[in-house]
Amino acid sequence: MQNTNVYTSTCWGFLMADRDPKNPFDSEAFAESTETKAQRGRQKPGEPADGEQPLGPLVTVFVLNWNRKADLLEALASVRRQTYRPIEMLVVDNGSKDGSAEAVEGEYPEARLVRLNRNYGCPGGRNRGIAEARGEFIFFLDNDGVLHERAIEHAVKRILAHPRIAVVSAKTVYYQTGEESFLFGKEATKINQPFFSNRFSGGASLHRAAVYGEVGIYPDDYMYGGEEADLALRLLDHGYFIQYAPEVIMYHKVLNTARDRSREFLHLCCNALTTAWRLWPIELAVAYTLTGSLAQGRRAWRQGWLQPWLTDSPRRCGRIFKAIRERRPVRRSTMVYRLRLNGSYPDSPLPYPEKVSLTDYLKAIIRSRSG
Repeated sequence: MQNTNVYTSTCWGFLMADRDPKNPFDSEAFAESTETKAQRGRQKPGEPADGEQPLGPLVTVFVLNWNRKADLLEALASVRRQTYRPIEMLVVDNGSKDGSAEAVEGEYPEARLVRLNRNYGCPGGRNRGIAEARGEFIFFLDNDGVLHERAIEHAVKRILAHPRIAVVSAKTVYYQTGEESFLFGKEATKINQPFFSNRFSGGASLHRAAVYGEVGIYPDDYMYGGEEADLALRLLDHGYFIQYAPEVIMYHKVLNTARDRSREFLHLCCNALTTAWRLWPIELAVAYTLTGSLAQGRRAWRQGWLQPWLTDSPRRCGRIFKAIRERRPVRRSTMVYRLRLNGSYPDSPLPYPEKVSLTDYLKAIIRSRSG
């Protein structure tokens, strides 16, 4: 297998270190860490209530929040209704100013609450939650999501079925309309069938916590977008599987709040190039830089974002140079394996290619423009 990549060496060591004043997550990231004991009887966070029998290993349900108090409280209500036990409820607040943290303390005393002193973004916030989680498995739930009451029960059954399944990804259903959303390609007819994939939904998925010590955590220098693709590729390179499970359901809200789509687009462009230069074989990174940049420019022009996209070019170049210094490329056979998973929707794990033919590898190069 590929040697452990840059994220393991630079991030995981201090993520799992004993808390001390020299630990960056203690002295800089965490302005305050609040943990309260449950008030319901003698139950402690993560323990079954009186009379309940544990159904399996401890699962940390982790919700990352930034200024969405009402949605956060509804998300936590769906966690409280889960049929699975034992559960640890963990909330990491990215420096909210809307009273989210105070509301969690008042309405969900069984939750462990970690307050950050500023917004570290989605991957940065997730990494800090990973450092705090106690469960053998971590279920990541977006704060604008609501879980079906048996979601975690179903997810645990899936991940326990095979020791190399690292992630179980949920089905997304729109909260307001009940319409199902398929995030895994064009074959929407597969939405109610389980299959193995090369990607997962970061806001509704169960992860095997032990894999972070081997493959590393999310890229901590991403603010938004592309972090799941980065982690998924490293999981595949280490021989792990990602499974989509349609019985694991998350209801996702389509929020009416205004979003700066151009800024999100710029983050995605920058992060995609960063992942390519950190993790992809050099010829694929070069190919994607040429073809992907052209595709990004066309989209920016069509959307009216060409000027900010051009203005952001120095930042993209700087991130590429940084990624080159941190390169830990995956194997070429991993890129071919990733390609084989794309759109094939296998119901059992595909065999990992021991040898890669020139034809298969050229196909991977041609397909590299799709990221």
